[in-house]
Amino acid sequence: MRTEKHSKRRIHFLSYSLLLLVLAFVTILIASKNSPLYLFNDWVDLNAFMTMGKGWLNGLIPYRDLFEQKGPVLYFIFAIANAISRTYFGIFLIEVLFFFATLFMVNKIARRYLPLRESFLVCVLMSWILTMSPYFTGGGSVEELSYVFILYSIDLVLELSDNSFKITNKQAFLSGLFFSVLFWIKYTMVGSYLAAFIILFGLYLYRRQIYTLLSMTLFSLLGFMTITAPVLIYFGLHNALDDLKFCYFTSNISLYPNNPSATFIWKIINATTLYINKYTNNPLLLFIFVFMLIYLIVSKRILQTDFSKFLYCAIYFGLILTTLYGGRTYNYYFLILFPFSILPVISLIYFMEQKHNSKTSFGLMLAFSFIMMLGSNNNLLNSKLYPDNPTYTLNGKYKEPFQFAFSRIINDTKNPSLLNYGFLDSGLYHHADVLPSNRYFERQNISNEALPEMMAEQNEIIAKRRVTFVITRTSSDVSEEKGVPKNIRSNYTLVAEQHQQTMTNPIFTYRLYQLKN
Repeated sequence: MRTEKHSKRRIHFLSYSLLLLVLAFVTILIASKNSPLYLFNDWVDLNAFMTMGKGWLNGLIPYRDLFEQKGPVLYFIFAIANAISRTYFGIFLIEVLFFFATLFMVNKIARRYLPLRESFLVCVLMSWILTMSPYFTGGGSVEELSYVFILYSIDLVLELSDNSFKITNKQAFLSGLFFSVLFWIKYTMVGSYLAAFIILFGLYLYRRQIYTLLSMTLFSLLGFMTITAPVLIYFGLHNALDDLKFCYFTSNISLYPNNPSATFIWKIINATTLYINKYTNNPLLLFIFVFMLIYLIVSKRILQTDFSKFLYCAIYFGLILTTLYGGRTYNYYFLILFPFSILPVISLIYFMEQKHNSKTSFGLMLAFSFIMMLGSNNNLLNSKLYPDNPTYTLNGKYKEPFQFAFSRIINDTKNPSLLNYGFLDSGLYHHADVLPSNRYFERQNISNEALPEMMAEQNEIIAKRRVTFVITRTSSDVSEEKGVPKNIRSNYTLVAEQHQQTMTNPIFTYRLYQLKN
């Protein structure tokens, strides 16, 4: 009898997991430009990650041989993506798996308060919120791949609330492990775990729970070193620790001038102001992240004790501060905060269940969620479903993205080499399947004064004719003579030119140059 019940429970678990996997697949299929619904992903960050992953897979060491500024765990993920497929399909599959893990955590949290049916509705609503434009950019972002780790920090608060805030060794280890993953993907996303550790450390000191304090410290350090030790050993063995330090830490901290004389207190106030300003411009986000946060604080329906409310707010604002402390506010930066919509959404569904618990209301909410998912992500307008969209063709003049036309020219040459001159990765390295031959394979958004060697290396390559092809980008209203440096026009011949609108709407002119005989 017990075996039969266990078998039924297992079948039910697998069936529901499959349903979440299907939801993850459909969501990423629609929202991510890496999916088969899209001809090409024109997001420069994603293409830089693909280049780094492909380079690492082919023997180039991140930071030492290729300059980029995200963490090594991210490039390891993209190396796996390139091993799966030389197209975007590899990272698409990884996105689906990560989003499935995200929905699994969403469901785990929702099931604390809601029946299974309503928990699935929470998963659908969260799928919509987590892929909302303009915050969800082209797919495959650092923030998107980190959702599940942020959700675990929220779940940790809820579990600690049920256990007098005494952390287990397993929880401490996993928290240290996930802290390490975030630290080595993009270290500005560690705020939730950092705040949790600081507050728990203080709590255990106050309670004089020395054994709990020591075990938390030990097991969280073990979790942290599970990722950190291999990273340091690998780059140490390849004589690249200094390169890792410079590219990942120094360049991010020092080379982006953003009021460098500002004090610590000013930066905290500024981060809070940036957060509030962003959400006051979006009524939906204002409701979810501000008004519903106030509701969670004053209500005891979800967070039942004052300390659980304090800890929840602490990990939330800890993440806000580390994310926005630097003062930059690209839309996708805010995406890492979106997992904190989980408790507001649960509260709303809980209220609906109490007032309108019927199959009709459930069905209408489910349909509404799917419709909003389709309508709130603008990427779909750039998919194959709209073959004449401006990211593929402009005014009907071109029938495909420039990456396709330029790649055919490049691949007609034996052993071609390529330089992406003066701007962020266009995706041509990826589509033409050409590895960079120099460290500064793209121009980062760093001024020449802060990092003069970047453009110095690119200009030296042009002057010494070290690559076969060069791609440039200018505004569409700028002529070749004014927009393209003379050293390129002197050493290379213009072989292709195409105007194309980007996903961020500017229209650029892309030019491909080939080395003169």
